[in-house]
Amino acid sequence: MKVRDFLCSNRIHFLKPTDSLQKACEVFSDLKIDATVVIDENSTILGLFTKNHVFKAVKNSIPLNTPVEELMTRNVICGHPDDEVEDRFYFRHGFLPVVENNKPVGVISIPDFVRTYHDSYRAAKNFINAILNSSNNAIISIDNNGNINLVNRKASEEFGLTQQEALGEKFSNLFPEINLMDIVKTGDTPPIEKITIKNKSYLCSRYPVFSEGTIIGAVSSLTDIDALEKIINELESVKELNRELDAIIESSSDGIFVCDGNANVLRINRAYDTIAELDTSNFYGKNMRELVANGTYSRSVTLLVIEKRETVSILQKTSSGKTLLATGKPVFDENGNIFRVVTSVRDITDLHRLQQTLEETQRMTEEYRKELNSLRIKNFRNIDGMIVGSEKMNEIIDLAMRLAKVDSTILITGESGTGKDLVASIIHKYSHRHDMPFIKVNCGAIPANLIESELFGYEEGAFTGAKKGGEAGLL
Repeated sequence: MKVRDFLCSNRIHFLKPTDSLQKACEVFSDLKIDATVVIDENSTILGLFTKNHVFKAVKNSIPLNTPVEELMTRNVICGHPDDEVEDRFYFRHGFLPVVENNKPVGVISIPDFVRTYHDSYRAAKNFINAILNSSNNAIISIDNNGNINLVNRKASEEFGLTQQEALGEKFSNLFPEINLMDIVKTGDTPPIEKITIKNKSYLCSRYPVFSEGTIIGAVSSLTDIDALEKIINELESVKELNRELDAIIESSSDGIFVCDGNANVLRINRAYDTIAELDTSNFYGKNMRELVANGTYSRSVTLLVIEKRETVSILQKTSSGKTLLATGKPVFDENGNIFRVVTSVRDITDLHRLQQTLEETQRMTEEYRKELNSLRIKNFRNIDGMIVGSEKMNEIIDLAMRLAKVDSTILITGESGTGKDLVASIIHKYSHRHDMPFIKVNCGAIPANLIESELFGYEEGAFTGAKKGGEAGLL
């Protein structure tokens, strides 16, 4: 331990040479300290003043207004905060002034030393006991006389012994199956042995305990073989599950890419390497953000899954030129946090190219259709007296030809003499009913009260003058 571990910064007060004996007594009383140093205006230590100086002054009836410089101890040996405290244990005068950067930083006393060392020892002992008691092995130690001086929690539970019952007892009386005294005598560490205690099998390890080169005892550590075998069986089950999982992942024709909840790469199957045409051997442990940043991937479905906390599918391009359909699915733990993202990948590079080709073909088809309609419109430049010479009329004829393919009622509006009949003729000619009669009806020449009968017909007696037996309408 270092000297600084014993300093108490909230109980520091330094005296001046001219401070009185009374002032020193007040400082000692208020701060509950037994000593301090006397310093000059440059903070250089001139001497040490302790309660012993006060006692001597009272004994010799020295006035309380006497300056401390007349009573202090001069030529004081000082320590540094980084000194090993063992090197300064035997303090001269029972106190050690501590100096750092040529300035005093405190004073430690033997009681301070003992108190701090005791607290440190107790903390270390508690820490060691906590370690021993957390072990799943039964641990028992003896002194060089064969008496038990330590029993951990597992040993107490395993053999029904309390600390109070076991401490001080002869180890050989309680555990005749284990010979620890041979270890104390020889200092050897024998190989691990299988022993039986109360019809239960253990693996027994024995070690000598040394202190400054001298054997002071021995310790035995007992491992329950049944518990060990259970752990081994569980590990074998886990290994078997891992082998099955590996076999399932590797048998998939789809690429499988697994990341943890922070987007770090954990596992990639061989099919993925083939599909993506990437060397993924150095991907393990890398973060998907890094792989996107360096251009390996155009985007990451894993990062989107972590962001949205749901299944996501995207098109993903790789540095090898492949286009992949990647579907990422989150796996949640019992607390609702994502701890795995499993991505399945398929190569759709050819499908993507076919889609682009189809889109290009459709675009060209549309252009050809427009060109063809344009050529058709030119054939109508002078039909039945209809002259098409403006861009606007070209658009009207083009619209009429497209509407001819639709099975719907069409309303043609316009001033008298603008060619509405001719547009209607074009629509009829290019409709799927072009081989059926095209009937023109001048509604303006039919009285309003007769138009329904003329168009849709009427029954006998429907109105005055109606023909016997009725008559079918034009439509």
